[in-house]
Parts: sequence; C-alpha cells; structure tokens
Amino acid sequence: WQELADVLGRQLTIIGPDDDKAKHVELKYRLGQLKEQHLGDGAGAIAAYRDILDIDVGHPKARDSLEVHLRGNDGQKLTVAGILEPVYEQLQEWAPLVGVHEIQLVAEKDTLRRTSLLLRIGELQRTKLLDAEKAFDAYARAFREDASTEAAKEQLEALAPLIEDGWARLVKLFEEALAQGGDRRDLDPVLQHELATKVARSYEDRLGNSAKAVEFFQKALAIEADDLQALAALEAIFTRDERYPELLEIYRRRIDIAEEADERLEFLYRTRSEERRVGKG
Repeated sequence: WQELADVLGRQLTIIGPDDDKAKHVELKYRLGQLKEQHLGDGAGAIAAYRDILDIDVGHPKARDSLEVHLRGNDGQKLTVAGILEPVYEQLQEWAPLVGVHEIQLVAEKDTLRRTSLLLRIGELQRTKLLDAEKAFDAYARAFREDASTEAAKEQLEALAPLIEDGWARLVKLFEEALAQGGDRRDLDPVLQHELATKVARSYEDRLGNSAKAVEFFQKALAIEADDLQALAALEAIFTRDERYPELLEIYRRRIDIAEEADERLEFLYRTRSEERRVGKG
C-alpha cells in the first residue's frame, strides 16, 4: 500500500490541478482513501480531502469523507469542522454550518470566543434558517456567557414576541442573571440597573403583573436612587391602582431629588394633596 501511495504521489506532481483538474482531484481522492483505509494515516487523508475542496469546493466524495469525522467522539472532529466551515459558508449550507459552530463551541474555553460563536449561531438561525425559537435559544446562551452582550439582549427582545411564552422566558433569563450577579457581586451595577428596568417594564407592559413590575422598579431605584423613569413608572402604577401611601413616598423622593424650584413646588403641592386624601381615608 505504501508503494501505491508513492506512485499516486508522483503522479500528482506530474498532473497538477492546472494541467487536468478532474484527473488531479481523482488522484488526490484515491490517495486520501488509501491513507485512511490501508495506511492508518487519518491526518494525511484529511489533508488530502481538504486539498480537494480547496480546488473543487463542491466535491461530494471528499466532503462525505470529511463529514464522517463530525460524528461521535472522533478525535479529528474539531480539525474537520474548521476545514468544512468555509466550505459550508461558500455553498450557503446554513444548517451544517450551525452544526460546525456547535462543535467548535464545545471545544472553546474562552468566554469572548464562545459568545461570538453563539451570536453567529443566533444570526444564522434568525436570518438564514428563519427559526425564531432556535435563534432565541442561541442568543440566550450568548447572554448567559456574558450578560453585557448588547447584540444578545437586543435580539432576545426582538424575538420574544415571535415565540411561545417569549416575554416570560426573557424575563426569567434576565431575572436569573440579576440573582446570580447579585449573589456573586460580579455583575456591573449599571447592567443590574438596566436588567431590572427591562424586567420591570416587561412585567408591566407585556405580562400584566404590576406587583412584579413594582418589585423590579424598586430594585432599579435601589441601584440608581434618582432614576426619574423608574419613579415616573411607579407613580403611574400607584396612581392607577390607588395605592396612595406608596404614591406619597414617590412624591417625597421627587422632592428630595428635584433640581428646579418649580419642580420641587409641584411635588410639594402633590404631596400635600395626597396627605389630605390619605388623612381623609
């Protein structure tokens, strides 16, 4: 078998891809098969199949021979995934490309690279495969890798109305990040405030749960005491639900942080009016 491999090697030096592309590819494929099946040279076979795809990206036999290594626990899986990634990209075969990225993800340890791979998977599912459910899952995994990833948060919010229980799942995801970040004290306060606000607005505007909305607006205020948007949202909820003692507290906080005299007077007036209402009640 080694002698045959040497003969094929010499023929390949004589018949280059520019001389006779089809013949060169056929010889290269035979050499790859020989190395794989008779010489125990898996790496050499993979290199031969890679060379074929460099010349003829759509060569089905070389591709099939490489794709075998993507299954199970094949030791060459990651190498072959790297070879096939540009092939699938060029052929616009998006589902196999997602599979390659998933293989790369399993082997990747770096958080930044893992996040990047998951964003790419999400993009492919969203824009090429048109699968909102799988896109949401990929972006959710990217968010769990790094909760500060803006692209993940933006796409999760865009996809939430397109999938079953999307808003509830989004809120759960953000709440988990808040809980874990608070426990470990490693989530940036600015990000905590952002997530608490997003959760509060989702509960109020999407899920119709004012009690939870109040809870998370108050969490946002605990981080940023002069958050006017959170105070305004709480004012609206307490006014609508006739929760006057709590509304009074909001007015008092607005007085404390008011920068303009007119604004301070306005909330002093509202406070006195509510105090009389509560007193009468």
